[in-house]
Amino acid sequence: MKYKEILVPVRIAKKLRKIGFDKKCHFFWNFYDDVYDLCCYADRSEDDNYLLPNAYNYNDENSTGYYVYLSMPTYEQVFAWFREKGFECNIESYYDIFISKRIGYLYSIEVIENDMRAFTYNDDNCFDTYKEARLDALTKLIKLYEEEIGRASCRE
Repeated sequence: MKYKEILVPVRIAKKLRKIGFDKKCHFFWNFYDDVYDLCCYADRSEDDNYLLPNAYNYNDENSTGYYVYLSMPTYEQVFAWFREKGFECNIESYYDIFISKRIGYLYSIEVIENDMRAFTYNDDNCFDTYKEARLDALTKLIKLYEEEIGRASCRE
């Protein structure tokens, strides 16, 4: 398994930490000098036949000082977290009926707040791969959420 296909990049994980991502993750990035790599803690099963990965919130306040860790969530964990916050994202294959061919991927984001719905589409930019669309959608979700946090703090 290629972890970079299922885990968000470090630069995205840093942004998620800033906006309050607090879900437990199996993987974390260890910024300690002699490690500086992706890590995962695991316990042995009672019969020693397999490892049981631990899940922690590495983004909490204890992740400073000597050991600096960063939660490395999967894309699915992040999309689920955003859904809990009222930000629904859909990535779809785009099929051009005029040439009878799938030409790429589009995404839409629906923001639900107080029974109000606002939509964001990327109609003007069709992505060649699902992975490109997924990363761009996640970047847009973070931007929209940061804007929402800013509006919420102005209302207080």
